[in-house]
Amino acid sequence: MSTSQETAVTTAADTQEPPSPADIDYEQLAIEISQGIKRELAKIPGFNDDLSGMKARERRVADLEFVNRAVNAAASHERLSGIEPTLVADSWDDRNFDALRSVRELTASSTRQFDLLFLRRGAGRARSASRLFRHSERLLTETPRDTMLRTLVESMREVRPRRRRKAVVPAPLTAASAPLPPEKGGETNH
Repeated sequence: MSTSQETAVTTAADTQEPPSPADIDYEQLAIEISQGIKRELAKIPGFNDDLSGMKARERRVADLEFVNRAVNAAASHERLSGIEPTLVADSWDDRNFDALRSVRELTASSTRQFDLLFLRRGAGRARSASRLFRHSERLLTETPRDTMLRTLVESMREVRPRRRRKAVVPAPLTAASAPLPPEKGGETNH
């Protein structure tokens, strides 16, 4: 393929418009993304291990600073290295494993982004549905004999969300607004 043909193909590919949301098969997209994520996560040693047997209160008994100093001590002194022979090697592996924290942060931020995206899309649909309901009620007042419309409005009315009224908070009692005791001319509950 010549350079001019490559440029023509590239230009044609660049002029294509992105697919509209109606053209996207979200189920297929979700399957492909999920399979890709699972495939990549399977590469992490121990990720697919059954961790259900971990104690519910499993915790780190020392902070990272202490662990690092203990590892340095074991690596620097031959008599200490025999006490926990795998500590130094395991520690180096753990330090390398910590590089995966960025993946954890990415997935956590992706989860938050998905939550916000679902909320935005759901809120938009809910506003549209509320507008449709109000318009349907208006149409029903104009044509009360339309039984199909009446059935649809009643169906929506059964499940529509109702706004909760704000509770009226009584004003705090002051000396001027407090009721008088009976001995000073106030009312009695007899």
